[in-house]
Amino acid sequence: MDRRLIDYLPPVLRDVLEFRAITGAQQPLIEDAWNALRRVMDDQFLATASEEAVETWEWELNLTPAASDTLEERKARIQAAWIYEAVYTYRWLLKWITDACGEEWPSPTVDKYTLNVTLPISRDYQQMISTLRKYVPANILIKPLISCTPKRTDLYIGTAVHLGIQQTIQTEEVSE
Repeated sequence: MDRRLIDYLPPVLRDVLEFRAITGAQQPLIEDAWNALRRVMDDQFLATASEEAVETWEWELNLTPAASDTLEERKARIQAAWIYEAVYTYRWLLKWITDACGEEWPSPTVDKYTLNVTLPISRDYQQMISTLRKYVPANILIKPLISCTPKRTDLYIGTAVHLGIQQTIQTEEVSE
């Protein structure tokens, strides 16, 4: 450690034997305190987190690490779990579904505690439904509609009239 307690004393007291003994005895405790403070600050960020901090983050996010996972793999799983944050507002849910499906798909609606959402068949809709179940509140029923076309297409049925004119030409026989 670059901080020594003896250096904080005035130069007159640095050579006194009692002060050298006192600061020498307290120096390891101060170093332990500084190292603990550094660990606390490092554990605030996922990139520099210790194994104990990673265990705490996994407990908070309800993640179970595999026995073969390295610390970096566990950190990557925590970061992936933070990407899918809890649904707090309807606006967040709309943004998440729009990001997952695309702008061309209809927005979900909520009607009498039922979430009506149209999901594209081209994407992994089963995973999207699983994710919706995880993040949509328990009192909301999810009613997915799996669709091939992004927007509702109107089908027009009609008839066509074909008018025609029929002419008959008759010729007489000319005698010579």
